[in-house]
Amino acid sequence: MRIIFLTITAFFVNACSTVPNGSETVKNEYLSFFINLHWEYCDKSYQDGDALEKVLQSDRKLTPLGKEYKDTYEIIIDNISYAVSKEDDGCSTDVLLIQQDKKSIIITLNEIDTYLISQGYKKKDQGKILFDKGPDGTKIKIIKIEYLSPKGESSILEFPIEKPNKYFMVLTTIKF
Repeated sequence: MRIIFLTITAFFVNACSTVPNGSETVKNEYLSFFINLHWEYCDKSYQDGDALEKVLQSDRKLTPLGKEYKDTYEIIIDNISYAVSKEDDGCSTDVLLIQQDKKSIIITLNEIDTYLISQGYKKKDQGKILFDKGPDGTKIKIIKIEYLSPKGESSILEFPIEKPNKYFMVLTTIKF
């Protein structure tokens, strides 16, 4: 198990310095892990959701989160849990922005927004402030920004404005 973890860590650390198109260096390793995970699973073309599900199920780097989180798979890098999920209409990647052992936000809204734009994503809007229900049932203010990816797919970023230790940042690509 330790060998698999070290291999996975090495893959993401090596990927940390460049991005899939190789045009820019990412300084925030957490953002790099998040983006590389999203591109590894959610940026690829799939015939349908079942094809994506088969890829997620068969990947030994990922661990299913169980019945409570159907179609969601986790990978832990540097004690941070990242997840990839098959959605009804696409694929999403998420991470909790303040981890228990960290004291500050690991990825800022400005960092991910700037990075997506640098990779050719176009904002469809400036974002909408919404309220969503947090895991404890309380309302949490989030910003939801829609982008058009370089492939022409709709990508939606949900970023918590409040309680980043309770609400996940989610990037969803609409695929089917």
